[in-house]
Amino acid sequence: MAGQYTIPNDYPQPTRYEPDGSPTWDFPPEQGGGSWTNTSWVVPLGRLSQYIIPRETTTPDPIQDVGLAQLKIALRHFLGITRDQLAATINGYINSIPDQRTRDDALDLWEYASIVQRDNPFIVAAGAALGFTEGQIDAIFKAALTI
Repeated sequence: MAGQYTIPNDYPQPTRYEPDGSPTWDFPPEQGGGSWTNTSWVVPLGRLSQYIIPRETTTPDPIQDVGLAQLKIALRHFLGITRDQLAATINGYINSIPDQRTRDDALDLWEYASIVQRDNPFIVAAGAALGFTEGQIDAIFKAALTI
């Protein structure tokens, strides 16, 4: 209809539902001349801003995968150490892994991976063991994307 807008039934979500199943909002569209059609609200365009509240994005942008060389360079810059110092630090962590198979897998990843995923269990465990916060690991991966 001209001069009216249909609010999709999932935008915004109702605050609660009445016993008869009808939705209720904190700022109900019917106060502005809107009507419920059992699937959505139809409201006058001039009143639309009273009910449409932008949805908040609560999920951060995912951290992209990076190349192994990018990650190593970003780590060296973040820590302010040389290539040999980084190798000694990471190899010290890898050698501390008690399970031989897991240790070998971690060493292969550190030496030969072409792509490193932020959520890889080795990255998560190594970051925690080396005292990095989740935010610091994210920052290192973001910095690696610029290299």
